[in-house]
Amino acid sequence: MAESTESTALDLGLALPTFLQFGAPDPGLVRSVAHEAETAGFDRLWCFDHILWHRPFIDALTATTIGLEATDRIAVGPGVLQALLRPPVVLAASLGSLIDVAEGRLGWGLGVGEHQREYDAAERLTAPTHRWDAMVEHHRAVAAALSTGGRSAPRPWIGGRGPGSQRAVAALGANWLPAFLGPSHFAAQFNRLSGLHIVPPMRGPFLFCCPPEHLESGRQWLESLYNLPGIGPRMVLPADERLAQRAGEFVQAGANHLSLVVTMDDPRAHLDQIVKLLSTVTGRSDHTTGGPHRG
Repeated sequence: MAESTESTALDLGLALPTFLQFGAPDPGLVRSVAHEAETAGFDRLWCFDHILWHRPFIDALTATTIGLEATDRIAVGPGVLQALLRPPVVLAASLGSLIDVAEGRLGWGLGVGEHQREYDAAERLTAPTHRWDAMVEHHRAVAAALSTGGRSAPRPWIGGRGPGSQRAVAALGANWLPAFLGPSHFAAQFNRLSGLHIVPPMRGPFLFCCPPEHLESGRQWLESLYNLPGIGPRMVLPADERLAQRAGEFVQAGANHLSLVVTMDDPRAHLDQIVKLLSTVTGRSDHTTGGPHRG
């Protein structure tokens, strides 16, 4: 599962539509968006994870399988999986199967989430202040269970934006995939890691965006997803020069990866345009992604 630690081109990810604002979850849509994203030039796909939510959804591990089967080259994985909600031996069995299906293309995002009711529902009693340290030990237990079958766990991508997530990045030699932070906050945390001689091989945030003509509904989409009124105007950028500028600010802050959440149920018609928009930032002049992308 080795991967290059640096690249001349910015790695570009996309969240798959596993949570819809309108209608029931649609595996066919997930499959189609995955295929279209690969064609457009994205490098990897992420599947959001929850076990208990206010809207129906497609389970992250199921969606990962759908995305892998719909693509040939790009990486696919949960972004990020609330691993503590699943017993290590059970998660190891699922991870082992995904490793076989992915043939080197599995992205493995890990986090702890922020919703206590999911921990209550899963009967996981770990206190919030200890969850990151518990997650590190949980991942090591999963890796140990995998090793009995001759498999190696992929390098994880750690979600999160605080000291606990930084400890996890350091402890696991992980990639870093934060959300809900700006370029200056990202730069401060990355500089703190670098000062400790810890440089995540891949690092960069989720960015929320929407075509300008759908901006208001896109902001409502994000508020509906998280059930957080008022978050939309602060987090959702129009997919125009303002998105390209923000992406460039993250690159200057040290990011070599960006993942986009297009805040609408069906983003397919806009993927080509978004990749072209970001071409000056990603360093690509066309839509090719080259060979297979490792997780």
